[in-house]
Amino acid sequence: MDNVTKGSLHCINCHFNFDIEEGVSIFGLKLDHKEERIKEIKAENEWTSTANDLQSHINFAMSSSKKGKQIIDYIEAFDENSMNRRKVLDIGSGWGCFQAWQFASRGYDVTATEICPEFIFASDKVVKECYFERVITDCTVLPFKDQSFDIVFCKETLHHINDPKSLLDEIWRVCSPNGLIIIKEPCVSSLLKLFITKINRAARIGITHHFRTSKEYMETITDITSNPVISRESFTKDFRFIRYIPFSDFINNLSIIILGSDFEVFGIKRTDYKPEVQVNREIIPININELNLAQIKYYRDDLIPEVLKLFY
Repeated sequence: MDNVTKGSLHCINCHFNFDIEEGVSIFGLKLDHKEERIKEIKAENEWTSTANDLQSHINFAMSSSKKGKQIIDYIEAFDENSMNRRKVLDIGSGWGCFQAWQFASRGYDVTATEICPEFIFASDKVVKECYFERVITDCTVLPFKDQSFDIVFCKETLHHINDPKSLLDEIWRVCSPNGLIIIKEPCVSSLLKLFITKINRAARIGITHHFRTSKEYMETITDITSNPVISRESFTKDFRFIRYIPFSDFINNLSIIILGSDFEVFGIKRTDYKPEVQVNREIIPININELNLAQIKYYRDDLIPEVLKLFY
């Protein structure tokens, strides 16, 4: 069947029509979180276009690309069922959807989801290089059937959610039996958590950050995964000068204690878990006419073409 680039989808449950524009399915925002989500979308766009220069974004893309390839390599060697898991959901894909693109370039059937419409629409050049599905949606009310995906990948999204359990329950719901759940999050130390809100630049422009320790995340992640494999990397690992300092391993380990770490979990979906609360799935469609077209142009014309040069 040919890909649909423009049209609409009708939901028989909520009776809303949801637009399809440029091949992107545009769903909606959770009704009881509407104002919070709209504020987040606007702040994320402002942060991406003004808080960091172009080179900073390119450096971030290079680092993410290297790590993304390592993650896929690890997935493919995880267990005896690894190569049978081909259907991937990428939650919180970010501008350009590069992790989704990396999965797709390795032959996976990928769906990228993101709440910021501008981020998804800006990925058109990436999709032309290697196709994957793109969906604009609130990640706490994913528009997919139960057990739809073999791999659910969620990177740096939980800390934007006030109640992380609501997202983790959705991850568990859409993941297939024996499916693989991968969660990557920046975690703060107990010490840093005491004052980080006072030094957080992103929060000043309205981006929602709920800083948590790795212990706090594990209390809920272990509910939905069995025998999770956990790794931690210090925030200082990418500082080049650290490599040339004596006792660099000691410094990195100390920084984990004082500051926190990038926290990564791989685990098979638990089949004996049941969400405690029935989710309110009322949503309101996103209005395509309210998109920040100037922001999309910045991503498409300035940012993403420069990043794509890294891959060719």
